[in-house]
Amino acid sequence: MSDLEMPEPDELGELAVPEPPDDEVGRVLAEWDWREKRVLP
Repeated sequence: MSDLEMPEPDELGELAVPEPPDDEVGRVLAEWDWREKRVLP
């Protein structure tokens, strides 16, 4: 991998949204985790 293909998380910040896993269960867990981070302080 090159740095050009994979930008550092610092550059993306909170705007970066990880792609949902193909696994349906993993997708649901990731969605709940995302909601908790957005709702909770």
